[in-house]
Amino acid sequence: MVDEAERMADELGLSRLTMAALSGRLGVRQPSLYKHVDG
Repeated sequence: MVDEAERMADELGLSRLTMAALSGRLGVRQPSLYKHVDG
């Protein structure tokens, strides 16, 4: 997840890196991302 987020930030810019965009790229539902992140 973190590796893909880094790729997306490089590719799209930080302003376009969102949880919705990341979940779409990974092919998972957005709430699933929060199960893998502390805080």
